[in-house]
Amino acid sequence: MVSGNDNMPSDEPRINRASIKDSEPLNPVWESEARSAPKIQARAALLECAAQAFTTRGYSATTLAHVAELMGASKGQIYHYYRSKSDLYYDVVVGANHLIEQETEKAEKAGIQTPPAKLYRIAYAHTMVILEKYAFMRVALEATQHQLLSHLSHRQIRANARIKHYRDEYEGKIELIIQQGVDQGDFKVPSVQIATKSVLGSLNWLTVWFDPNKETTEAEMSKIAQQTAEFVVYGLSPDGPPTLDLSSDI
Repeated sequence: MVSGNDNMPSDEPRINRASIKDSEPLNPVWESEARSAPKIQARAALLECAAQAFTTRGYSATTLAHVAELMGASKGQIYHYYRSKSDLYYDVVVGANHLIEQETEKAEKAGIQTPPAKLYRIAYAHTMVILEKYAFMRVALEATQHQLLSHLSHRQIRANARIKHYRDEYEGKIELIIQQGVDQGDFKVPSVQIATKSVLGSLNWLTVWFDPNKETTEAEMSKIAQQTAEFVVYGLSPDGPPTLDLSSDI
């Protein structure tokens, strides 16, 4: 198990090219028209590299040339998909929200579950996405804290609308589960809305303290996810840790 202190971010940014090369391709999550399969895979790889570049350099210091260098491609190949850095940035944020929605939906649909068990599975899945796709999640977090552009293009407005839809839908899902837990006596909170935002804040804070540059095994990541999910669920329970029916494997 990697402790929180051991995983604090280091000052020197590093780009893990191996993780880019070996990572599974994303589904098409961008806001423009879908293309043929090989180009979809190339664009997914482009989003992975862009997420890494924006995370290590920051939005202002990142150029399309930096992304092209990570991909081992030319700027002309990048321009085939994106004409501006801001369009690329917004699609990375869309991709981050898509990843969370995709994995937590699987957890939510894992059979008949009590509210504590459902929330546990969702929190576990959310945490694992952050740990495994850290660059995407870091960019998405920073995007919520800064308004980078005062005037948005039509495509960026559409991307923003999709991002907001993802976030509102996910927050509503968590709020409903907590409300069901309160109604059934599993949870006790003074405000379901505040509890929902506290849960999401606890999960997303991993992007602040977790350091992807430090080697972390799959087992260690799973342990972090388990303990984070337990923290989320136990914090809502009136009589200490509830009994979690996790009959199927996470």
